[in-house]
Amino acid sequence: MARTLAVTAALGLLAPAAVAGVPMPPVTAELPAPDAVATRVAFTQGPGGLVEAAYSIGSAGGVEYLAGPDVEPVPGSEGDRELSTTFTVSSAATSASSWVGTTESTVGDVYVRYDQGDPIRITCDDARVSHPVVSPDGIRVAYATRSDDETWRIDIATIGDPPCTGGIVDTVPRGPGDDVWPTWLPVGFGFSWDLAFSSTREDPLGDLYIVNTAEIDAEPIRITDDPGADVQPSATEVTWAGQTQVPVLAFGTTRYRPDGSIALIYLVGSPEMWEDSVEDPWANSELTAPQGSEPVTVETEGGFQGGEAVLTFTSAEYDPYGDVFATELSIDVFEFEDFEASAGESYPVFATPGVAESHAAWIDPPSGFPDQGEIDTILRATAGPVPDDVGDVEAATGERARVFPGSTEQDDGAAAYSPDGAWLVFSSEVVTEDEQVGRRLMLAAADGSAVAPLGYAWDPGTGEGSGLPAVDVNPAWSPDGTRIAFERRYAGEGVTEQIMTAQFVTDGSVGETVQITDPFDDGNFAEPSWAPDGRTLAVTGWTDFSTAAVGGIDQQLTLIDLSDPGSPVLTPISHLAEDCEGTGCFPVPVAGRSPAWSPDGTVIALADANLPSFGMSEDAFDLRGGIGLIALNPDDRTGPVSTVTPLVGFGPGEVATPSRALLSAATDPAWSPDGSQIYLAGQPAGLANDWGIYAIAPDGTGLRVVTQESGPETEPTVQPDVDLSLTMTASPNVVPVGGASELTLTVRNEGQRPVATYRVLLEVPAELQFGEPPPGCTLDDLVFTCLPTEPLGPLGVSILTITVLGRVPGTNPEVTAVVLPGGPDRDVDNNSVATTINISGVPGTTDGQVDLAVTLTLSTPTAWVGGQSVLATYTVTNSGTAPVTEATVTTGYPAAVAPSVSGVPSATPPPIADPAAVACLTGAGVCTVGPLAPGESAVLVAGLLPTGPAQPGEVTAAVAVGPGAGAGVDVDPTNDAARAVVTVLQPEIRLLPSVARPGDAVLAYGENFPPGQAVMLTWSQGITVNPGPYVVSAEGRLVVPLVLVSRDLLGERDVIAISLAGAFGEVRGPLLVVPRSIQAPNFLGRS
Repeated sequence: MARTLAVTAALGLLAPAAVAGVPMPPVTAELPAPDAVATRVAFTQGPGGLVEAAYSIGSAGGVEYLAGPDVEPVPGSEGDRELSTTFTVSSAATSASSWVGTTESTVGDVYVRYDQGDPIRITCDDARVSHPVVSPDGIRVAYATRSDDETWRIDIATIGDPPCTGGIVDTVPRGPGDDVWPTWLPVGFGFSWDLAFSSTREDPLGDLYIVNTAEIDAEPIRITDDPGADVQPSATEVTWAGQTQVPVLAFGTTRYRPDGSIALIYLVGSPEMWEDSVEDPWANSELTAPQGSEPVTVETEGGFQGGEAVLTFTSAEYDPYGDVFATELSIDVFEFEDFEASAGESYPVFATPGVAESHAAWIDPPSGFPDQGEIDTILRATAGPVPDDVGDVEAATGERARVFPGSTEQDDGAAAYSPDGAWLVFSSEVVTEDEQVGRRLMLAAADGSAVAPLGYAWDPGTGEGSGLPAVDVNPAWSPDGTRIAFERRYAGEGVTEQIMTAQFVTDGSVGETVQITDPFDDGNFAEPSWAPDGRTLAVTGWTDFSTAAVGGIDQQLTLIDLSDPGSPVLTPISHLAEDCEGTGCFPVPVAGRSPAWSPDGTVIALADANLPSFGMSEDAFDLRGGIGLIALNPDDRTGPVSTVTPLVGFGPGEVATPSRALLSAATDPAWSPDGSQIYLAGQPAGLANDWGIYAIAPDGTGLRVVTQESGPETEPTVQPDVDLSLTMTASPNVVPVGGASELTLTVRNEGQRPVATYRVLLEVPAELQFGEPPPGCTLDDLVFTCLPTEPLGPLGVSILTITVLGRVPGTNPEVTAVVLPGGPDRDVDNNSVATTINISGVPGTTDGQVDLAVTLTLSTPTAWVGGQSVLATYTVTNSGTAPVTEATVTTGYPAAVAPSVSGVPSATPPPIADPAAVACLTGAGVCTVGPLAPGESAVLVAGLLPTGPAQPGEVTAAVAVGPGAGAGVDVDPTNDAARAVVTVLQPEIRLLPSVARPGDAVLAYGENFPPGQAVMLTWSQGITVNPGPYVVSAEGRLVVPLVLVSRDLLGERDVIAISLAGAFGEVRGPLLVVPRSIQAPNFLGRS
């Protein structure tokens, strides 16, 4: 059903004889052309940097005694990442650190530092680099690098002669895959190989290789051969029982769990034996292997009681972007070449909520003495951006990257687009007056033109909850655009999570905010995602009775039915095998993170999707570290599901998906509006923890990079597009002068999503006359701008009618219009329309025409700061043959003058209003004059006080028939405006020289003074011999010699220039008077 918006404008239509035709040039205002704006994807981003903390190891020893310290950024390390440390440097230095820095390159370069010395830049090209490590002798650094679309390779540079200064680089012989993550092997164990790395040359998921860098052309030797992924090796030597040194290689692997853990190899015997020595260090401790990657094993010093080494690693067990964990590692030697490692409980050492932390490096080896209390050891790690920013790129190309204005000072992230793509809501950090930290939702225009707090009931800490401010995150926009669901947390002794909804308003009011779940009654739920019908939310969460806890992931997939917002119904989603029968067959809850509902409502993409194996079920699945597609029950979407398809990760039988070779982990799925793509945050396989944004088809094919910059990019959200069309008719399209034509504009939503934000722009040339703007529309420079009063539903229609009058006979003016949505429009060819109106000759008499004119004169075109005012005289004349009861004068002034009422000349006739009451004389504004009989004029005078800054500027005036003047139409708009330029100058004076002695003469040199004016020159202190007056030259210059009296006052003084006639304000020029050199016998003198 069509909706009528803003009916005919109230013009008070004239009889044809009341409007006389006047030939005139067409005046147009150019409408913005509809642009095929590309759909964008927004995400959380930032450069990141290094953080550090001093860890205290208690007197009992062991990692479990690590105290939780304050984590602080490393000064000057913004944008730095992937720090590694080598302790056994056999040179003057005791340690060497290497890292990837972005100080001099946005893609990153390799840097090395000995102890606390200056950084040494190793690389300086456009190639990407990763994981640099310094050799045990401190002479070389190995790193992975890649140029353009080539595969990754391992380069080895000499630190004293780096490639950045022309040094030669050795490259490990390359294979068909990627070579990454080098590590130097311990020395002194009798084997010639000194470098290990991971490579996909024979296994797309990765295996480990070793090479002898002294014979760099020799082919690397493969030392692991497993169907899973073996990556990120880290070598060290561990001393057992204070006497036996054991070379150990730790690495990341999928042997023990699909999302990765840590394994060990003992580098004893020949390389052919090393595959057989691979073991799970937690198996001997009867513990479950934690999720892990990026291992670093460091031998402990000084009687550390927890074990011979500390193993640190990155883990996504509780944070999908990574925390740093540590455990003690003990090595037992039973007999020659028979070793057994035991790892203890793992404890978080860097685990800041919401911050990616990875790639740990000990600056000091872990140590602890039972008899000497606690010993501090420094640990550093790469941390994600704090604060985060919200950025976006074109979804199809990854180009035209930008950061949202207002999103660079505080910590922002977790963005979501409105259904029409016009708005973006995101979570932003807020610090309250009592220095408590919370987060609230912010609203931004999708083009970045405006950012402001969302109008909803944010809790600053004075309402319900823990007393602390609310932490509002993970917003999700309802499909109809009227509500925003989000997750609210309260920190404190225990974290609570609840689902809220907020009504979307843009009028500055506070939208209704409703609590959907209660953490004390329903459980803790988070990460809302709307079903396409807008009645149901998918969330993840847990209750006291949750049975979906698997490996730390206890977020159970749950649907919330909001058909009755006052009584939401929560239903956990469970899995039941299709062929499951018998008493041992029962539904099992589905667990995971970050649900995302498909546009057709049939599938939920779920990160870390996993299903524990209970009873006799043989249909368990484990997609931790990846993403699974949960096909909802077609008969009842709250019923048990049976089909789960792996998107990224490992499928049934530990078969890798096509994307697993490129991504070792994925999270944050987000569907494209048409359902053809799923955008996600992905971790490149085998590389350091460096998340980027990727897109993939729902069938698991076509993985592509959207953006992968030097810092982590996470939490993607895809901008929807719309399709608005516009048609326009003119009835009638032939009118006489003064005749009316009704323009009918029809806006149609050709898409399937509601559109709440758009504007219709209508340009009518000067040959036609507008009246008052209709409701919802504004008029500016011959262009109507009309905004909708309510959303336009799918396939909905909005009708706008505007009436115009013909004013110039014998012309065929073209009326143009365009509809512009707030977001991208997939078809801009139907957004613009035009129609022509023919204006016939003037019927009847030409008596009674209205023609207002305005002139503007200045008493002088130049003024000087602080001087006399310039008089601006505005003369409004009724040049027509009909009286005008009311006319408006609109003025504008440059910044360099201050306007004020100057009075009205005595010759001005009485129709003028009192000048003291008209706003157009005291600032840019509008005043009213009239009535004016034919041929009568009114005069207004403003005084323009020159206040500066010195610059030229324009004074403007425009006259129009006032709203109280009846139905008059000004037939000649060419005389309705006037303008004049006033130039404000600032006189300046300086003394040459600027330092002098008593008895000297100096030259006062002035510029930009008013020509012909008399100027007095005096000293601010001391004796003035001849103050003048002096006359300024025709060029505005003043050149006067001034004498300093002998034995006059010393020190700073000014020469002061004053106009006797007040032509300018006081001007000063500085001079320093210093004593003359004193020689015997003249030691006495004035000071």
